[in-house]
Amino acid sequence: MTQFPTFVFQALLYSFSAGIFASVITPVFIRLALRFRILDAPNHRKIHKYSKPRVGGLAMFGVYFCLVLTLNLSSPLVRTALVGSILITLFGFLDDLFTLNARVKLVFQLLVAFITTSHILGFGMTIDRLSILHTHYVMLEWAAVPFTMLWIVGVMNAINLMDGLDGLAGGIAYIASLSLGLSSMLLGQYEAALLFFILSGVVFGFLRYNFNPAKLFMGDSGSYFLGYNMALLSIVGVWNAESVMAFTIPFLVLGIPFYDVVTSIMRRIKNKRSIFHADGQHIHHRLINRGFTHKQTVIVIYLESTFLAIAALSLLLVNSNMAVLVFLLLLFLAYISTKYLRRYYR
Repeated sequence: MTQFPTFVFQALLYSFSAGIFASVITPVFIRLALRFRILDAPNHRKIHKYSKPRVGGLAMFGVYFCLVLTLNLSSPLVRTALVGSILITLFGFLDDLFTLNARVKLVFQLLVAFITTSHILGFGMTIDRLSILHTHYVMLEWAAVPFTMLWIVGVMNAINLMDGLDGLAGGIAYIASLSLGLSSMLLGQYEAALLFFILSGVVFGFLRYNFNPAKLFMGDSGSYFLGYNMALLSIVGVWNAESVMAFTIPFLVLGIPFYDVVTSIMRRIKNKRSIFHADGQHIHHRLINRGFTHKQTVIVIYLESTFLAIAALSLLLVNSNMAVLVFLLLLFLAYISTKYLRRYYR
C-alpha cells in the first residue's frame, strides 16, 4: 500500500502539474476554436450575449488523459477512466458541433455506462453495496449494474444542466472532485483519490479562462467528461468503501446538481412536457431572476456546494451512530432551507 506521506507528495505534484498544463493548453484551444468557428452562439435560453469558443472540454480531456497515461495502465480503474473518457468526450464534442437529439444523447450515455459496468471489456466497475453501519450493509447483487448505470448517467446530466453560467459547472466540479478526492484518501482508496486530484487540478486551470467573463465554455464534451469521471472514480473511492453512510457522501457533494435535476424533471412532468424539454428555469436562472448578478449567483452556489462538501467530509470523521445523526440533521436543514426559499423567493 502506498505510504501516506509519499501519496500526499504525489497527489500535490500531479494536481499542481494538471493545473499548470491546463492553464497553458487552454489558450491554444481557444485560438483553434476561433479559427475553425467552433463557437457557442447565444439564444433565448442562454445568458451570454456573444458567441464564444466551446472547446474547454477538449482541453481538460487532453491534459487529464496525458497525465493518467503516466499511471499504472494495468489498473482496471485507470484503463476504464481512459477508455470511458475518450468515448464520452468525443460524443460530447459531436453534440457540441451538431446539437444531437436528447434521446440520442441518452442512448449513448447509457452505452458508455454499460461498457463501464460490464465485464465484456474487462472493466466491470459497479456499485456493489450500500454501507449503512460498520456491521450493516445492503448488497445490490443483480441490481448493481443498472444502479451503477443510473448513477453514471445521472451525474453526467446533473453537471451538464449546471453548465448555464460562466464558471458554474466548472466550480461545482472542482469543489466536488477535490472533496471526493479527500474522502477517497481518508478511506484509503489512494488510486481513486489521485485521479480525483488530477481532475481537480485540470478544472482549476480551466476555470482561469471560464470564470465570468468567460473566454471559452466547456461545452457538452466538458460537462460529460467531468460528470463521467466523478461518477466513475466515486464508485471505487467512496461507494464501495467500508465506511458508515459512505453512499451518502457523493449525493451530498453533488447535492446542488442533483437537486436541480430532480426539480427539473418534476417541473416538466407537472407542466406536462417531456423530461427532455429544455427550459430556462434551472436553479441559476431562478436566482438571476430574483435579482442576483451573474457573479453573485455563481458564488452563492459555490458556497452552498462547499457547505455540502464539508458536511460530507464530516461523516468520515465521526463514529457510526453520530454519522447517522449528522446525516439526518443535514436532511432536516435541507428541508427547512427549501421551505424558506419557497416562502420568501417565489
